Amino acid sequence: MIRITPYPEPDNFDSKVRQPGQNFLQKISAPKTKDWKNKTFWTSSLSDLCQLYDRICAYSAQWIPRTEGSP
Repeated sequence: MIRITPYPEPDNFDSKVRQPGQNFLQKISAPKTKDWKNKTFWTSSLSDLCQLYDRICAYSAQWIPRTEGSP
């Protein structure tokens, strides 16, 4: 297991990622792959998260390259 130390959210994470994502999920509660097209809300904070967690996904504890960030 890879240990992850939780860090505070990046600045504006809520307004850039969480709120748009929640609004999307309120409209489409069970999105399919096609529904996610152009809905990459997290990419606006991906650089910050990669830097904070040294490219380790804080959710799955797996290393991810910067170019991924896919759901």
